[in-house]
Amino acid sequence: MGMAWKWAGMWVVCAAQMLAVSAGAASCAAVKEPPAGAAETAYLAADYEKAAGLYRDALAAAPGDEQARAALVRVLLREQKVADAAQAVAEGLAKDPGSAVLLTARAEVELREGEPWVAALTAAAAFRIDPCEARTHLVVGRLSRLNSQYKTARDEFAVAHALAPWDTEIHADWIRSLPEREQVVELERGLAEDKTINVEDRSRVQASVDAIRRRLDDPQKACRLISTTSIANILWDPLVYHALDVKLNHFVSKLQIDTGASGILISRSVADHAKLKPFAKTSIYGVGDEANPDSYSAYVDSIQIGGLEFRDCTVEVINDKSLQRWDGLIGMDVFSKFLITLDYHKKRVKLDPLPPLPGEDSASSVAAMEMGNDLSGADIATNRYMAPEMKDYSPIYREGHDLLVPVALNHTKGNYIVDFTRKYF
Repeated sequence: MGMAWKWAGMWVVCAAQMLAVSAGAASCAAVKEPPAGAAETAYLAADYEKAAGLYRDALAAAPGDEQARAALVRVLLREQKVADAAQAVAEGLAKDPGSAVLLTARAEVELREGEPWVAALTAAAAFRIDPCEARTHLVVGRLSRLNSQYKTARDEFAVAHALAPWDTEIHADWIRSLPEREQVVELERGLAEDKTINVEDRSRVQASVDAIRRRLDDPQKACRLISTTSIANILWDPLVYHALDVKLNHFVSKLQIDTGASGILISRSVADHAKLKPFAKTSIYGVGDEANPDSYSAYVDSIQIGGLEFRDCTVEVINDKSLQRWDGLIGMDVFSKFLITLDYHKKRVKLDPLPPLPGEDSASSVAAMEMGNDLSGADIATNRYMAPEMKDYSPIYREGHDLLVPVALNHTKGNYIVDFTRKYF
């Protein structure tokens, strides 16, 4: 994995350049919100085909309009037309190679193409030209989050939001980076003030608000490890497709290991046997193509996995035929506060404590263990720490519960999501 180290080193160099320039962004003035034309209105209404056509008309009339071209690139990315987006930005940069707006748009395309190390170089170039371009800060924030640099990401999203609070993508990433107590305030404000949110999105946001409010209003309901040990060897059942025995309120269930899943997802039958009561409706995606209308979040008093016991944790419950073969799924982000070893030979999951952070002793590190996944919304955001004993580990990227490994096949670089449930590459 020397290749991965090379790319990681490239990110460190680029990050240093960007942060040095970013420090001067405090003197930047906020950008006035441009009037919403027909193209922007169509984009916000998710009518991407119409928006793309209108932006192309604008470019036909004014080929040098960098803002219209960058907007077209974003629309094409929304349509999953990555190759078309790359062509559109290349045509613009051929005429104006020194445009920070277009360089930032190219970095967005490169990030979507799965080349964050290249996007970092492009974003650094954009920064050197114009440190006040809001979307450059957005890209750097996303690159930082991908590299588990959560403090840097939060800072960059804050700068981007200060420069262009009206940009919907910037606003969404900024909210996501806030501590939960601030997140819920902004989400509630958006629900109250934004009358353009469609019914599906409004329901999804309201479910998030309800879940966060419940956690904040009942601080005792904070998922935590109560076992005296922080080391575990958990055998999986090879006959039930790599399943772990998990006790939910002492009811034994078999949950399939799924590194492509987040948290714990169980069937309604298991929830009923464990006597779980819902506290918030949710929309679960990923099991099928559409949201499951009958899904909800529930608290579990006790979750036992191997020799570990967690108290007061949240699980997602779904009524879906695709779970008939199993009782549910368990994502490895459940153990994100542990050092995880998937031992295929011995058919086990081995959990060890992570090395303590600088200034933290081992005892306090173990005491703080809990189930968790995305750390970007923590009260105190921190950047990743590479302990000395981990110097030979291969670096990877992380986006939420997904782990992305840099890989080259026949010298073609790319990222692959680690998915334990798949039997093919």
